Amino acid sequence: MIIKKSPCKINLFLDIKSKREDGYHLIESLFHTIDLFDIIKIEEDKEFKISTSGKYKLNDNEENIVSKIFYYFKNEMNLKKNYKINIEKNIP
Repeated sequence: MIIKKSPCKINLFLDIKSKREDGYHLIESLFHTIDLFDIIKIEEDKEFKISTSGKYKLNDNEENIVSKIFYYFKNEMNLKKNYKINIEKNIP
């Protein structure tokens, strides 16, 4: 099992400067991390399962970026294995 912390950051300052030719924006930003984080647990499983727990648990039918990324990599890289992913949501 892989267990990783995903830290929270607070933007103290954010200024959107201009839009680049590729559609992204140039920004100036100042942020600081704080002692708050989500915990992500990943382990191999027979089928893909994603769940959330914790104070800010998502609804079961709510799409999230983790499932979108998993399916993107599964399709683009032809991944054969499946994983069970749990995110303990401590960040709102």
